[in-house]
Amino acid sequence: MTDSFAERLVRLMHAKGLRQRDLVRVLGASRPTVSAWVNRGQVPDVPRLRLLAEALGCKMDDLVGEGQAATKAGRPGRRWLIWSEEHGMWWTAGRASYTTSMRAAGRYTFAEAYEIVEGANRYLPEGQINELLMPDPWP
Repeated sequence: MTDSFAERLVRLMHAKGLRQRDLVRVLGASRPTVSAWVNRGQVPDVPRLRLLAEALGCKMDDLVGEGQAATKAGRPGRRWLIWSEEHGMWWTAGRASYTTSMRAAGRYTFAEAYEIVEGANRYLPEGQINELLMPDPWP
């Protein structure tokens, strides 16, 4: 059986000697948000997950579990949408174009969406993000 996101997070926090309040301060997250990660295993969005991994001195895969990212907290087959900050629209299927309708947005696996987002944000100045990923609200 694999560890949950919350179990991995707590283990990594203990290894670094960090408490929830330290994550609140370092990440600029709210107390309820950090509590949801630690106590309910709620997985943060990718930009926040990246910052969390940095703060803990690990890779994002160490937090979400290698091969577990696609299930996002135990929900196999979950699909992801990609928001373009640059265009103010959603990516469509197959990276063909953009749409203002969330319902018309393309649905991607976590691996596909992560690859797109990482590729789009790779050469931007640190702290600047143009593409964000979001779990499909209509699974």
